[in-house]
Amino acid sequence: MKNIVVAGNIIDDAQRILKVSEYIKNKYPEFSVLNGINELRQILLQAESNWMDISFEYILNSIEMADAVVLVSGGDNCTTSWVLGYAFSLGIPVIVATARDEDFPLSVLGIKSFHAHIRSWQELEEYDFNEMPANFFRGQLIQMQVEGKVIPLFKRA
Repeated sequence: MKNIVVAGNIIDDAQRILKVSEYIKNKYPEFSVLNGINELRQILLQAESNWMDISFEYILNSIEMADAVVLVSGGDNCTTSWVLGYAFSLGIPVIVATARDEDFPLSVLGIKSFHAHIRSWQELEEYDFNEMPANFFRGQLIQMQVEGKVIPLFKRA
């Protein structure tokens, strides 16, 4: 049985995280699919003053036990970047799902950490979570000026 963690910024992307989790659970009933939203809510209702420590440990443990992380992301933010980096550092494949139409700029570090990049609901439906093929980010190089320095970014094709 594979353990799949569906993660992302629960403040901005909670509905999409739940939708992706439900889809994977239904398509792969033999998988254990965890999104943390409902599970963490139950844990935090019982927590007292140490809710931050409990949340952090829960997230760490969830990622550490995962066979793969599906990172549902509407943009580059500290939550998605942290999850991507932590899972990558543990050697856990990260499948990034960016199903919005707007541009999704990321740095080379983020892009090189992806195992696969899913750009639409159709691509999610076609992706084989049993085989988990690599499907790298497709996009063009763009540049951004920051304090007079040129920073290379990638823009979704």
